[in-house]
Amino acid sequence: MLKNYFFVFVYVIFVSGLESETMDTGIYTLKQIKDADFNAAYRYVLRKHGRRARFMERKAIVIEALDMPAPRFYITVHEAARTINKMMKGQLPVHKSRLRRKMYFDMFNVFLQWRIENPEAKTVEGIDYVINSQAPGFYMTPEYAMQIKIK
Repeated sequence: MLKNYFFVFVYVIFVSGLESETMDTGIYTLKQIKDADFNAAYRYVLRKHGRRARFMERKAIVIEALDMPAPRFYITVHEAARTINKMMKGQLPVHKSRLRRKMYFDMFNVFLQWRIENPEAKTVEGIDYVINSQAPGFYMTPEYAMQIKIK
């Protein structure tokens, strides 16, 4: 009887640990978190320009917000681990999106810097560090960012 409970417990932990851009990470999905963080960057740019912002094109404000650093990399642990492991083996990331490839290279650079500072640590710790590190940008096209509902 105890073995069955243990199996269910392990299964629930395993399944709940899987992530994707549409699965929940806590209360919100990665997409919702990314959109909320972009909203904050957009509002920051508006405050920075003050009254002049009313006379600026929305696309110019969006582009300026996209160039701001993002609080984290918006990628699942599984995808980050897979990508970093491939890059450690010398394989270049293959993805249609130029922005996605840029994100992979930026993540890998953060990982390599972390690895130099922590040579004895486990790779899993490095991947967790990378995901939660500040990203150089939001890796979104201006067209996608224009569709985000600004709150």
